[in-house]
Amino acid sequence: MDLGVKQPSQALPTAALDRVEYVTHCGDLLCHNGDHSIGPRCRSVCDPPRVSELAVVSVPQDRLDDLQPVWRALYEHHTALMPHLRDREVPFEQAWKSRREIEGGWFASEPDSFVLAAQDAGGYVGYAFVRVRPGAGIGASWRASDPLAELAILVILPEVRGQGIGSMLLDAVEAKLRELGIEDMIIGVITTNTEAMRLYERRGAVPFLTQLVHRIHPGRD
Repeated sequence: MDLGVKQPSQALPTAALDRVEYVTHCGDLLCHNGDHSIGPRCRSVCDPPRVSELAVVSVPQDRLDDLQPVWRALYEHHTALMPHLRDREVPFEQAWKSRREIEGGWFASEPDSFVLAAQDAGGYVGYAFVRVRPGAGIGASWRASDPLAELAILVILPEVRGQGIGSMLLDAVEAKLRELGIEDMIIGVITTNTEAMRLYERRGAVPFLTQLVHRIHPGRD
């Protein structure tokens, strides 16, 4: 399966690896520490033989269609987690078209939004889509940074899940947000996606808002 482009653009200063307790790159790249944090710039590191190289790259808007195979994994994961909404499912091709239209609108009105992807020699294996949007309106009773970040998508291909790639992408996202001076990021999670919830909570995210779907049946008083 073709997973992406052959020539990524705008590689970010971060290193990635199969197991996050090891480091794969040196020189001008940022290295991951054993505690999953991004460490200082490294000049010489070991490359254990069981580690395969990954890089975090910035994906420009005109290359987002290359992410379709990865987004399909998210679509399939989400629909499997929500059997109670099976009668509301939209076919993948229609869902992808709708998603791309939504993202185009975000980029038009929120030009600082960005996409970071994890890539190996075979192509993309995961990505994060981050909206950079106005902070006003998140809630009158609480203060949030303005602008505000929203993690719209975080997805990893199923065959490479559990190898620290999600944490690697979140490290890169947080580094980018620090550069932009953004203090808060909101994250929407499907309620039944407990693994994703645990990942975000381990990194310090706290509960904020729960949304329910309530069907209005015709003829019911």
